[in-house]
Parts: sequence; structure tokens; C-alpha cells
Amino acid sequence: MNPFRLVPKRLKRRMFRYTPAGFPVPAACGAFYDARHTAFSGDDMMILEYSSVQAQRRLFERAISLLPPRGRVLDLGCGLGDLLSFLDAEGLPYESYHGIDVSERMVQEARRRFADHKGASFEV
Repeated sequence: MNPFRLVPKRLKRRMFRYTPAGFPVPAACGAFYDARHTAFSGDDMMILEYSSVQAQRRLFERAISLLPPRGRVLDLGCGLGDLLSFLDAEGLPYESYHGIDVSERMVQEARRRFADHKGASFEV
């Protein structure tokens, strides 16, 4: 399965601007999202460029449809941990959640938001 299948087209275009070869350099991606986090003061929709809450929800619903019941969730590009919030709000069972992001600031904020959450971890 192509993981970029779930990424909105306009976000894909931005992701591929980082290098001539078409693949983003992790440090450049991290710096980009660190700067967005600072500029938009933690406003999830602006930082991550979802066009609306509904668009984000549709993306999450599609991703979750691929998850087996009580599966382990590996959230690549987890940002602020919005997928974890979605899972909990919907009452969807999962064994564990592990979020990975290239942005140190995003991971720090996600760790702060979910400090008391059992079964969840975040890393850069």
C-alpha cells in the first residue's frame, strides 16, 4: 500500500518541494513544521494544513478503516497527536499508540497534551 495515498494532494506538493530528488530531507521537514508551530501558536488546523475539521476527520476515518480491531497504531507524522485524540473521542479500541514526527516542537507539545495517557508514546 502506498502510504501517500492518504495524504491530501496539496500537502503532497509541499512535502516534495524540499529536495530536487522529490524526497523531503528530515531536517528540512522538521524545521518547516517547527516554524509553523511557532507561527500558528499550536493551532492544529493551520499547522497541519487541513482544510477543515471535516477533512481531517475523513482522513482519520479512512486510516482507521485499515486498522484491525484492537490493533497497534503507528502514527508517522503524528504532529500534535490528533489521531490519538480522534481514537479516544470515537471510543475506538487499540492496543497501543506510538507517534513519530520530524518536528521536535510538535512532539514536545504532543507529549505535554498526552502526559497522563497510558499506552501512548511519542518520539522524534
